[in-house]
Amino acid sequence: MKSFVITILVLITSISFSQTNWYTQSSGTNSLLQDVFFIDQEYGWASGGHIILNTTDGGNTWVEQPAPPVQNYYIDIFFLDRMNGWACGNEAKIIHTTDGGNSWVEQSNPYTFPNPILYSIYFANSDTGWALGGDHGNYPTFINRRVVLYTKNGGNSWEFQYSVNSEQPIYCAKFISPTEGFAASESGDVIRTSNGGSSWIETSPVSSYRLYGIYFTNSNTGWVSGEYLGVPHVASISKTTDGGNTWNTQSFGTDEYLTDIYFVDEMTGWAVGGTIGGSGTSTIHHTTDGGENWSTQTSPTTNTLYSVSFSDINNGWAVGFDGTVIAYTNPVPVELTSFTAVIDKNNVTLSWNTATETNNSGFEVQRIGVDWERIGFIEGHGSTTEENSYSFIDENLKAGTYQYRLTQIDYDGSFEFSDIVEVEIISPIEFSLKQNYPNPFNPTTTIQYSIPESGNVKLKVYNSIGEEVATLVDGFKESGIHKISFDASDLNSDIYFYQLVANGFIKARKMILIK
Repeated sequence: MKSFVITILVLITSISFSQTNWYTQSSGTNSLLQDVFFIDQEYGWASGGHIILNTTDGGNTWVEQPAPPVQNYYIDIFFLDRMNGWACGNEAKIIHTTDGGNSWVEQSNPYTFPNPILYSIYFANSDTGWALGGDHGNYPTFINRRVVLYTKNGGNSWEFQYSVNSEQPIYCAKFISPTEGFAASESGDVIRTSNGGSSWIETSPVSSYRLYGIYFTNSNTGWVSGEYLGVPHVASISKTTDGGNTWNTQSFGTDEYLTDIYFVDEMTGWAVGGTIGGSGTSTIHHTTDGGENWSTQTSPTTNTLYSVSFSDINNGWAVGFDGTVIAYTNPVPVELTSFTAVIDKNNVTLSWNTATETNNSGFEVQRIGVDWERIGFIEGHGSTTEENSYSFIDENLKAGTYQYRLTQIDYDGSFEFSDIVEVEIISPIEFSLKQNYPNPFNPTTTIQYSIPESGNVKLKVYNSIGEEVATLVDGFKESGIHKISFDASDLNSDIYFYQLVANGFIKARKMILIK
């Protein structure tokens, strides 16, 4: 019988590569950017003064897209996926793309009052969407108006769903389902629908506040951001936990306002803004407790920020005055939760699991000899917060002690070593010759034998009348378990015998070739 020692070592560790920060990205324009929207870590869009920008590499490069001309601004932009999106702005302009913004088509709508502006657009699916805004009572009517447009066919046709005179325009909106949504206005009131916009009701107003940003995570919990219009003039964030029936307001810096707010879950959110007028102060506030407390994060710009968007908790972007684009990264580490080594005969299977990965090119598998040497490479999963499993097999090893480690390599070439796992392969205690597999076979089969001590070995194949037809092994072999493949392509169907001769041990077995 053979005896093996199986050693399993478990490693739990964590490898981190970069720091949490906001940093600038080049937009290629000095136009004011009003809105930013990211569908994932790579694809995003920004809209503003006469332009729409697109990135496909997380904001490292931005390209202007051929949007139809608009008076002043495209104020808001929204995408369902990488291909299908809408934007809106001055002149009640609504445009639509089905190819990621490479081409845009203007959609007509009935909002033709003087000086119409659409400040917010949202689609629940490819058919159902809303565009919200109003006009400020300029000449010749001098009447403020609040407007909600609705489509049920992807914007091919729009209709008035809500239009009220003598009400300030809607500045921002957030829908949490095809039926339930919230909108906030210049005058500090928040309206709500629970039937897809067929009717809107007012919640308790956030008095004396002009509201620019809104975000709800469910039908009860939401936040609005803006500015207090009293003296002194201060930035503000208000939170509700009962669907807008009551609001709790926090004030921030004077002579500032908070133009947008975004939450990735009920606890974690950001609000951005800055100095009224566009430059002087850039403001970023961050919460990890649902807005009970806010901390200030350092902004790499002094320009006012007008919009913020996150693809996930670790990656975000904000845009603002003078073409400003800044990005946020909080990379999750490559967190190795287990690293094991298991012996199977004279093979060693290495297995490891990760909980998270960031910029992970892959793992170099190393084994110690005279020095550490690379014996394999397994590609990583880039950046992910999902668990992943990996394995590597080191085959046909001699008896002895083996140590292994992993080198995790980042895309930029930086690397970290894991701890070391160790296994011991012990020689078999007796000679043996296993039955070939498969058997019967056509035309190849594998023969395994073991020798407890090193020495000269012969392994030959004979036909049914005792004639030698093949020599598989004839020479010195180290102690251990050995496998060899036998190819009988040149032989006829028959019964054959293979014989092992090693250090006085002789053993033969029968095999059948069927073609």
